[in-house]
Amino acid sequence: MIPNGQGAPGPDEDRSLDRSGVSLLFSEPVPQLPVPLAGDWLVDLRLDQLISQATSGRESYELAQLFRRRLETPEQVRFRQDICRDFERPEVGDAWRSFGHQLADTRSCLARADRTRHNWERGLWYLEAALQYVRAVEQLSQGLRATGFSSAGLGAVRDYLGAYQESPKFSDLAREGRAVKAELAGVRYSVKVTGNRVAVGRFPDEPGLGEEVTDAFQRFQQGAPAMREFDLLRPEWLDPVEQRILDRVARLFPQPFTHLERFWRRELQFRNPVVVELDREAQFYLAYLEFLAPLREAGLSVCYPELVDAGAPSGADSTYDLVLARKLVGLGQPVVVNDFSLTGAERILVVSGPNQGGKTTFAVTVGQVYHLTALGLPVAGTRAGIPVCDAILTHFGRTEDLGDRQGRLEADIAALAEIFAGATERSVVILNETFGSASLEDARSLGRRTLERLVAIGVRGVYVTFIDELAEIGSAVVSMVSMVDPEDPAERTFRVLRRPPDGLAYALALARKYGLTHDQLRERLGN
Repeated sequence: MIPNGQGAPGPDEDRSLDRSGVSLLFSEPVPQLPVPLAGDWLVDLRLDQLISQATSGRESYELAQLFRRRLETPEQVRFRQDICRDFERPEVGDAWRSFGHQLADTRSCLARADRTRHNWERGLWYLEAALQYVRAVEQLSQGLRATGFSSAGLGAVRDYLGAYQESPKFSDLAREGRAVKAELAGVRYSVKVTGNRVAVGRFPDEPGLGEEVTDAFQRFQQGAPAMREFDLLRPEWLDPVEQRILDRVARLFPQPFTHLERFWRRELQFRNPVVVELDREAQFYLAYLEFLAPLREAGLSVCYPELVDAGAPSGADSTYDLVLARKLVGLGQPVVVNDFSLTGAERILVVSGPNQGGKTTFAVTVGQVYHLTALGLPVAGTRAGIPVCDAILTHFGRTEDLGDRQGRLEADIAALAEIFAGATERSVVILNETFGSASLEDARSLGRRTLERLVAIGVRGVYVTFIDELAEIGSAVVSMVSMVDPEDPAERTFRVLRRPPDGLAYALALARKYGLTHDQLRERLGN
């Protein structure tokens, strides 16, 4: 069976091409660190859904790990942001999409070559794969030379492809593959079927009866006749009779078929691993930009975050949960946007307010903004200034499982201990309804100690709680409240605003709506 051609280049290839480190994702060679596993943080922030939706139809590229692995420095993030901006140009995006389709066709041809046991059919599919690969590289290289872009990353790729095209490995592949193809295209043969016998012979040079008939009826012709060709590389497999015919043709014309066999046996490893990886990396940008497209069409904003230092003001304007927004846009429903910011000594957003008011969605949104910033991708919002984080640590309250020997409160404490051990001043911590199973007094005490510990470490983050007073423990904590309609306290607006906690005001408004205030009850009882 034929290998799929993804191994190392042949010995005659310019080895400097493999050591170039050219990449669409990394500005310099990076250590092969373990990719973060799919854990609670992915699920808590709905990033598992985002990745699944963005990579749907591209599973063979294994892009999920690229969407999980955050970058470590502002320089790496800016490198990707510049390239992503270029990919938003239609001519750049289209060039890479076409390149991806052509390499997909190359893989398809190689897969068919691997699966057939017929020698000549295998060789023909392999030849077609090689020529498809050559066309893909040439067209992408030409497209990048003719396309306007500004990123250093795409400039390096353009220069690399130019050098690769001139390398002996590629130029020999292109020249010899086309020569074999042209030689095979010149083969003309005839097939005569008599009963259950099939005879294969050379096609006669002299005009046959068909040509005489064509000449006789030439005067009646209206328009150019349609040409018909028999394509051995059609989607269907060759059946046994067609394979036998091809064997006989190879015997009649040994030279072109000898050249075909020599070509495919010598060029088993024709694909350059760097080129193959560039296609995968390009799909990372294309997949995410296509994920954003329906949101942009619906009028929602996305932006490239400005990268700020750890001590500088940070935040985002008019941001939203990307996964929820995709769902709402699909249903034709409006998307509520919110702002958040941290300035000076502020580090933690404490979010309180009524249940089902958008507190969890707000926390999810903040986490998505930090993660996508660290991937070098656009985020939801009209403007954002975000530092590059080294980790995103989450713990979302869960329903207690009666079969779990570890109670919910114990699990909360254990999770927080793990977060404290792994967090640094560059980390982002997002906690949602922690200590929900504890008594009010215990939840208040544990919540205060948790916030004090997070502030001492210096993390940035969000703490969603039902205890209003936790939003007032110090200057490092910012109070944010999920709002209700002033005219109808039972109606949530899903807006989360920077303001002092007002749980009591909300409770009074709700009691007033249903006639349950002290004065209303006295009046009703008095009557």
